[in-house]
Amino acid sequence: MNEIEYPKTMRRIVLLVIIIAMAIPAAFSQKYGSDQEQILIWKPWIIVNVKGKNHKLAVGEELKFNIEKTFSFKKNDYTTASGTWKLNGNELLMVVETYSDEQNFRVPKFFRIKKLTKSEIVLKFKDGKTKGTVYLK
Repeated sequence: MNEIEYPKTMRRIVLLVIIIAMAIPAAFSQKYGSDQEQILIWKPWIIVNVKGKNHKLAVGEELKFNIEKTFSFKKNDYTTASGTWKLNGNELLMVVETYSDEQNFRVPKFFRIKKLTKSEIVLKFKDGKTKGTVYLK
């Protein structure tokens, strides 16, 4: 190797190392999600209070978000619901999938996140007819 090629090679190596170092955190954040997503999947959440009208939620029901962007919902009458979720800033979209013998339905539910900590979630309904706030711990 002559003297002229050595600095070019070193620059390329240094540039490659910098690119790899910058890509590693991006890869982890894509795999494990944002801080808000980490809090959602932190644990099963229990509804401790519901205020408002035209909703079908009750105190004691359990909501579990999964890393695969799915959720499960256990109601007090031992029925369950499930679907997918998407987080966009302080907005949460939950698409509830319901199945019957004749048809399958996907019902979107929109929420605004008022509070999101490892100990509490407060969601406000954004649907047209449904009004109110859900408190989870």
